[in-house]
Amino acid sequence: MRHAQYKTDSHLQDAHAAFPWFVTWDDHEVANNYADEIDEGTPPEEFLKRRAAAYQAYWEHQPIRRSRIPDDSDMPLYRRFTFGQLAEFNVLDTRQYRDDQTHSSEEAKDPERTILGDEQEQWLLDGFNESASKWNVLANQVPVAATDENADPTEVDFGGGDKWDGYRADRQTLLDAMANDADLNPVVITGDVHRNYAYNLKADFSNPDSETVGTEYVGTSISSFGDTSGLTQYGPSAGEPWQRFYNVDRGYVRCTLTPEQWQADYRVVSTVEEQSATIDTLASFVTEAGNPGAQLASERPEEEPIEITDIRPNQEGDLNNEYATVKNEGDSEIDMTDFILSFEGGRGQNYTFGDVILGAGETITVRNGSGEDTESTFYTGWDGAVLNNSNPDTVVVANDEGIILDEESYQPT
Repeated sequence: MRHAQYKTDSHLQDAHAAFPWFVTWDDHEVANNYADEIDEGTPPEEFLKRRAAAYQAYWEHQPIRRSRIPDDSDMPLYRRFTFGQLAEFNVLDTRQYRDDQTHSSEEAKDPERTILGDEQEQWLLDGFNESASKWNVLANQVPVAATDENADPTEVDFGGGDKWDGYRADRQTLLDAMANDADLNPVVITGDVHRNYAYNLKADFSNPDSETVGTEYVGTSISSFGDTSGLTQYGPSAGEPWQRFYNVDRGYVRCTLTPEQWQADYRVVSTVEEQSATIDTLASFVTEAGNPGAQLASERPEEEPIEITDIRPNQEGDLNNEYATVKNEGDSEIDMTDFILSFEGGRGQNYTFGDVILGAGETITVRNGSGEDTESTFYTGWDGAVLNNSNPDTVVVANDEGIILDEESYQPT
């Protein structure tokens, strides 16, 4: 019924009529975060019946060839499409063959853990070796780029979870294959996380200065989770120094390929609530053939010299002790009206400033809880803890256009 509902959308019908589609699934075509035969709380024998029905519905409603018809609860979905010497697309399946997720960083290092399965991994590596195409693309479900969850710059902890972080051996095999062929020009295109990202893929993520061996362009959701704060970051983040771009808007990524370069245009809409919404290219990045990595091709927006100078989580349960302080590091006053201070790294708990002018060298503190606002201190009015429960554990400050100006971790280092 859900697939049939989607197919009644006139815009989706027009898109299918206008373009060929190569589709692959992630988890929600069956069940949230499922892994092979494992679902959250469902006995395997029952879950496989659900998976078989879901695979059948997927095959019946998507543009997939007859040769891919499911065999009960199995469906051979990973496949390859070649466009002459320009591009080869390796369409992956990182759900049907993966080991169960782990949130243990130590378990994630287990060399036996897999997200692809042995057969698909070898198929991918063989395809790399045999490819004669300029661009070799991985159409992939979840982010390959790592996220360092440890605020201490001398320690690295990639955690685990649903992404390739939880399958460290398979990721390193992939990165090694990228590093071993200078003519491969690998580009990973990814979804799942409902946000836009551009990443430089590193030969060794534990060393941010290691060689860049590939590029990853992550596309946001078209409408899921609705309208957002529009926060955008250019350049690295604290937990992802290989990040080149981050944005929370809704839209899609338009990619243009030539033998010389790959261009990714991040197209975002003004709202998902109205069909009359406008759409714009927020940022464009290029990857040059023979030079892996994402380079900003569009103009970088102006960024005011605002920095986060102090953060304190709540002390002994007193929420009014939670605060973050920002400072104008410039030589002239800054109009901070509609600037945002996000206590959860841009993911939530966003405090928006009213009519505020911050003079050169001056600071403003935003405290959690309720109290009397002054010229130098404002209160969020929230009645729940903020600085000790977020993920990632960072605070960001953004201007009235949503451009992130600074971020700092509040974890002890």
